[in-house]
Amino acid sequence: MVERIAIPTLALLCCAWAAAARAGDEPRALPPDIGEVQRAAARFAGCDPDSVRQLARDVRALRPLPDARVRMLKEERIRLDKRDEVLARATDLYYERLRLLERLAREELTPAERSEVSLAADEATARLDALTGGEFGRMLRLAAEEAERARVGYRWGDREEGPQGSPKATPSNR
Repeated sequence: MVERIAIPTLALLCCAWAAAARAGDEPRALPPDIGEVQRAAARFAGCDPDSVRQLARDVRALRPLPDARVRMLKEERIRLDKRDEVLARATDLYYERLRLLERLAREELTPAERSEVSLAADEATARLDALTGGEFGRMLRLAAEEAERARVGYRWGDREEGPQGSPKATPSNR
C-alpha cells in the first residue's frame, strides 16, 4: 500500500518544490513521508506490524487451549481491521492536508477563503497529530528545523558566518 502512495506524494512534492524554485523562494519544509505517518498512527493505535506479529505468536502458543486460541484469533482480526481503518484515516487526512496547503500556496484567495482553507489545514494537522499520538507534530518540527538549516545554508553568503560557524568568504580569505 505504501509503494502505491509514495509515487504520487513524490510527484506532488516535486511540483511544489519546482514552483517554489520558479518563484525564487527559499527551501521550505517538506511534509513527513506518508509511510512514516501511517506507521506512527498504527503504532499509536497498537496495531503496528510488531504488535500484530506478537499477537500471532501468542495465538500459536495457545494451540493446546482451543477456547483461548479462538479468543486470540478474534483479537487478531480486530487489530487487523483496526489497522486498516487507522491507515485509511491517516492517509485521507494526510492528503487532505496536502491539498489544502497546495491550495493556499497556489490560488488567489479572498481573505475569508484563505482563512477558511488555513483553518481546515490546521484542523487536518491537529487530527493527524492526535491520530499519531503527537508524532506528526514532532515530524513537522523536525522538517521545519531541517528546512531552516537548509535556508541558512542557502543564504549563508548574506551572513557574517558561513555554515556551522565557519567564517564568511571574503576576498581576503578566499
